[in-house]
Amino acid sequence: MRIETQKLHAIDALRGLAALSVAWYHLTLSPTLEIPEWLRRSGAYGWLGVEVFFVISGFVIPYALWRGHYQFPRDLGRFFAKRLIRLDPPYLASLALAVALMLVAARTPAFTGPQLHLTAGQLLAHLGYLNALIGYEWLNLVYWTLGIEFQFYVLAAIVFPLLMEARTATIVILSFAVAAVLDVTAQRFISHYGPLFGLGMVAFCLHAGVYRPIVGTILTAVVGLIALASIGPTMTIAGVLTALCLRFFPMVNVRPLAAFGAISYSLYLLHVPIGARFVNLGARFAHGAIPSTIVLALGMLLSLIAAVIFYRCVERPAQRWASSISYRPHVLSGAASRRSLWSTLISSEASLKSQPSENAI
Repeated sequence: MRIETQKLHAIDALRGLAALSVAWYHLTLSPTLEIPEWLRRSGAYGWLGVEVFFVISGFVIPYALWRGHYQFPRDLGRFFAKRLIRLDPPYLASLALAVALMLVAARTPAFTGPQLHLTAGQLLAHLGYLNALIGYEWLNLVYWTLGIEFQFYVLAAIVFPLLMEARTATIVILSFAVAAVLDVTAQRFISHYGPLFGLGMVAFCLHAGVYRPIVGTILTAVVGLIALASIGPTMTIAGVLTALCLRFFPMVNVRPLAAFGAISYSLYLLHVPIGARFVNLGARFAHGAIPSTIVLALGMLLSLIAAVIFYRCVERPAQRWASSISYRPHVLSGAASRRSLWSTLISSEASLKSQPSENAI
């Protein structure tokens, strides 16, 4: 199997498209905004960006482990350190911002929403992405997907070695897919979305050379059929199309979408507490199609500006910190060790530039 050294531009483009879609969906969802019906319908399927993120995770997390020469269980602690350092600083900063904005809004004289009732248990549950599992409401409605993602990270770190051999990889992927058929958890666990992560893992196994093309194609079709029976046609179509893009067009660079992909996590975290809150506030004063459309556009623009600032000040430093943690290399001796050291020295710069960020969102 080869180790890919070129940047997979399609991942950034898909992330950018997914984050924009979800943000547009939530902003156009405002019931008090008097925008034209065609404009409201333009965001009707934006929620599918979440399904795109799940497929990307199914691909990119095994890909990053493969690129980093991860070994289980030796590197398990380092994997979680990288994950938590990469994701938690932006996540916790956005949580603090969401709480602060809620408190300000609740104390505004014109505020008409429900009273804010925060408990220590609700806040602490966010630290482990546990809210849905123990019955607490998320303080930002997009956080539920981070809980699903974290469940996948735990499973991926354990089953990754099995993805490196075709037979065991097939067992793992089909287990993820079939779990959705048996799911009785009301979408609180990864099992409901297993086929989407499975599609991403098939694309990874094809990319890494674990599967021959014909085997990967058949398995994609099988997982797609299971998804069709368990999660329905809409999510299945989104998932299969994403997997096909990762399989056949990994190097395609759509620069505008790739630029949005860089800030996709920040945009995902901030568009509700900032963009949607602005739109809901503006809807009180904007009456008619044109003023409401302007408010909608400004809400999206404000979300993007906030995401850029947040990315540079919070997310990017977290990325760099997480990237500084590497998995321990194999212990070699003699000439093999010297060759390994030389290969590492001449390839480290290219590796840092080409490896995609490990988060999907």
